[in-house]
Amino acid sequence: MRGVVTGVGVLALIQGAAMFISPSTFLDLWPWTLSPLSCRTLAAVCCLGSAGVGIWNDARWSTLRQMLEVEIVMVGLILLAALRARDQLDSSKPARVADADRILAAVLRLDRRLVAPRAPLTGRAEASGTIG
Repeated sequence: MRGVVTGVGVLALIQGAAMFISPSTFLDLWPWTLSPLSCRTLAAVCCLGSAGVGIWNDARWSTLRQMLEVEIVMVGLILLAALRARDQLDSSKPARVADADRILAAVLRLDRRLVAPRAPLTGRAEASGTIG
């Protein structure tokens, strides 16, 4: 699990950096109109995902759970904004907002697994809960 989260963090950082360095490359790919400035702002948001790289060194479930809670809020707000401005979205573009609903559903399923009740832990060292 740590490898997956770290890998997604690295990919988010790469995407964010590419969008920041060369926004013109992404202007025609995005489902809504982007300016170079708004593309760089979006790139900064993508770079927030690089926090997943920190899971490699901090293997506590509580850390991952907090990151997932933030992601749920972020993706939920993006979906709300997309619903509000659905007439401005171009679904023929590769980066479709429609895919965000599947991402949110996957994150919610994962979060439910992480917060599911567990059997009581006996040892203090075990109580921290680590990611495998």
